[in-house]
Amino acid sequence: MKKNLRRLAVLVMSVLLLAGFIGRVEPAAAKAKSTKPAKPEVALQRDIDGKSITVTIDKTARTDGYKILMKEDGASAYKKVKTLKKSGTEARTYTIKNLDPAKTYQIKVRAYNTTDGKKVWGKYSEVTTVTPEVSTGDIITFGSYEQDASYENGYEPLEWIVLKKDGDKLFLVSVYALEADVIDQDEDDERFDGSWKHSEMRAYLNNSFITKAFTDKEAAAILQTELEDVGTTDRVFLLSYNEVKNAELGFERVEDRRCAPTAHAVFWEDDESESEECVWIWDDPEFGDVYYANDVISCFWWLRTPCTDKSGNPNGEFYMVRDSGKITSVEFWGEELDSFRSDYDEDFYVDGFGVRPAMVISLDKAKKLIKLTGRTMKSDWSKARTVEAWEDDEDDDW
Repeated sequence: MKKNLRRLAVLVMSVLLLAGFIGRVEPAAAKAKSTKPAKPEVALQRDIDGKSITVTIDKTARTDGYKILMKEDGASAYKKVKTLKKSGTEARTYTIKNLDPAKTYQIKVRAYNTTDGKKVWGKYSEVTTVTPEVSTGDIITFGSYEQDASYENGYEPLEWIVLKKDGDKLFLVSVYALEADVIDQDEDDERFDGSWKHSEMRAYLNNSFITKAFTDKEAAAILQTELEDVGTTDRVFLLSYNEVKNAELGFERVEDRRCAPTAHAVFWEDDESESEECVWIWDDPEFGDVYYANDVISCFWWLRTPCTDKSGNPNGEFYMVRDSGKITSVEFWGEELDSFRSDYDEDFYVDGFGVRPAMVISLDKAKKLIKLTGRTMKSDWSKARTVEAWEDDEDDDW
């Protein structure tokens, strides 16, 4: 009995000693503690004028400082903006200044620390892209179209005025009159009723124009817009009589309605005809005042609102904006044109008036497809001026 107890005691002691020994042994596979900084989390805020971006970096483990890098549109590589070396909240916030408000910038951040006298770098943060902030009144580019009448060099970027920004939606109208055309349909068409709904202009804008002016991705950003005044739902349309009298859309003055034509609209050509003057512009002060928009002679341009007879039915004519910015009707203008022919030039011919497309686009779908020009409707239209009839203006070559 005693012999068995001694054996049991020896066994228990052996187990306890063995357990203590094992507990003191470090695991062979244990990893060394990491000394690299963690990956930074970064937030960016662009100033309201678009000329500065504030970079804010969350507190990052095992970090002595940060390096901020930036790349602008079209650049092939990132450039160092700033190395932040101090600790504390102020060292994790930096404002990049003197930026171009019309450009897009990409920013990333990398943290570092000093270990054993050597600088150790962590991983880059996720790249954050800061796009220009679009506001009402801005002029942006979106799509492309023939404008300079140099047909061998391809299309030029289309410029648009942001008439209104409403959440994700941008209400746009072209800066220039892009074409010269008539708005009503062929009178031989059995659907002829003098309405916008059945006009050739509506068909052109919602088919050929979209195909010519926009890529598939750009076209996908153009929204369907319900036009209650004419009873249609269109992607591209013309402005209405009421819209061009709405100060909230930027039309505060008569001059704000002035519009210059592109060279293509003035001198149009295709494979079957030589260059000819199309959109009508009044450029001779001998016969009346000459009006300018953005230092370019302005033109007449169409609205989608039909004129009506005494019964309130469309009479086949439409309203338009004159070169002065005043609104008139084709019927009234026809009488004025007849008077001009009678007094000055019986062969004078008007091929068409300016076409100024309008539309609503999704900012979310188009944000990578649009660019700010850095100009606004007011900055351009502040140049509107009038050369009165018979005025001797030495600065103008008539």
